[in-house]
Amino acid sequence: MSREIVGSIHPSPEQFRAFSKLDQVTPITMLNLLRFRDQAVPDSVADGMTGRDAYAEYAKRVGELPIDIFRGKPQIMLSGLMTLIGPAGEEWDDILIVRYDTVSDFLLMATNEDYLVVSEWRTAALADSRLVAFASS
Repeated sequence: MSREIVGSIHPSPEQFRAFSKLDQVTPITMLNLLRFRDQAVPDSVADGMTGRDAYAEYAKRVGELPIDIFRGKPQIMLSGLMTLIGPAGEEWDDILIVRYDTVSDFLLMATNEDYLVVSEWRTAALADSRLVAFASS
């Protein structure tokens, strides 16, 4: 059954194509802004869990993927307090920063079938998110 997503959970096809055209050897750091659902999507892999708990399960499962699939290096995860400068109502529960040696490493993960299965936990967990790529040195 198809369910409407409350916010931005996945890149649009245009966004993914534009990201795929970046220099593949550029090191990147991904800023993840995360807003969790109170309850994970019903009838999903995480049925009965809170959004936060479903995201924790996603993170655990991503960490268990073989290194040839997940080459990210989590840097820090922080709990949000408030937005000091930004649109009213734009609050984030957590931020996560993950570094990848190359754009290609991220793309290999994001298109891998084993990762896509694990990512169902992320989809079930989140009400809204942002994923912003920054060039790393």
